[in-house]
Amino acid sequence: MDWLLKGNISGFPNSYGFLPNLAANIVASVLFGIVTVIQFVAGIWTKDWWFLTAWTITGGLEFAGYIARIMSNYYPFSDPMFKMQLVCLIIAPAFMAAGLYYQLAVEVTIFGEEFSIFKPMIYTAIFTTGDVISLFVQAAGGGVASAMLNTSQGPATGGWIMVAGIAFQVLVLITFIIMFTIVNYRIFKKSNRDRWNPEFESTRQRKLFKFWIPSICISLLFLTIRSIYRIVELSEGWLGHLIRTERYFLVLDGLMILLGMAPLTVFHPGVCYGFVPINGLHYNDKKLPPAEQQDAETQYSGYNPVGSDNNSEFSEVKF
Repeated sequence: MDWLLKGNISGFPNSYGFLPNLAANIVASVLFGIVTVIQFVAGIWTKDWWFLTAWTITGGLEFAGYIARIMSNYYPFSDPMFKMQLVCLIIAPAFMAAGLYYQLAVEVTIFGEEFSIFKPMIYTAIFTTGDVISLFVQAAGGGVASAMLNTSQGPATGGWIMVAGIAFQVLVLITFIIMFTIVNYRIFKKSNRDRWNPEFESTRQRKLFKFWIPSICISLLFLTIRSIYRIVELSEGWLGHLIRTERYFLVLDGLMILLGMAPLTVFHPGVCYGFVPINGLHYNDKKLPPAEQQDAETQYSGYNPVGSDNNSEFSEVKF
């Protein structure tokens, strides 16, 4: 690895620049393993398939990444272990974000589409598409970095591709946070309970429901911190101070993702709100005949179709 010799490296002469801390990585792998099992069991139990898939993959990738770092403690010059942890821990948060994007579709359904700019699943479609794009870019960057690891050029090119992917992911995430804020402002500051979708009144009365939206906010906060850290870290290059100092990674990447997953593991969405049929996922009112469409709106929404109240402050065309 000639690229390692181009910098004045005082640390361990491997791809990390240090010997991965065995105890810290074991703790991380155990915790992510526990979170993954809980997410899988809770997802199966509540039949919240979208969140189950997204967050089980997130936890599984984090677990695999830390297992690779544990193996790197025993085999510090193993390129496959370094590459495995690199790719797994870079792309895992993209699946975490996909699970969070779906939550806005559920919230819009529970409180009423009149508070939303888009139909519920449009949010999920738009932001998950952005997430997939960032995922492919990050994976491509990780692949390039891994392939060039043992060349004289080093993984710098792949690193910049990964930075571009994460930067795009942050842009998508911040845009989602803005939309999430707008919807919640309309629900909680510009309306009252009388205007909320009555069909889901029993859902909003569930004991754990009140913890659901704050848990989403906490998850978004920690995910944003982790993503910004990764941009700064990789922008310094593979010989930078951040990437070659493990404690920064353990706190600003591993701990941030763990803290981000914790609230919606303790207060799992499926437990908080039960089953919520989403327009565009579980049914599609655009494909129904007029009479059946009205029946579907009554069954799944419990209130007049969006836009039927011309005096509604939030009545507008939904895309």
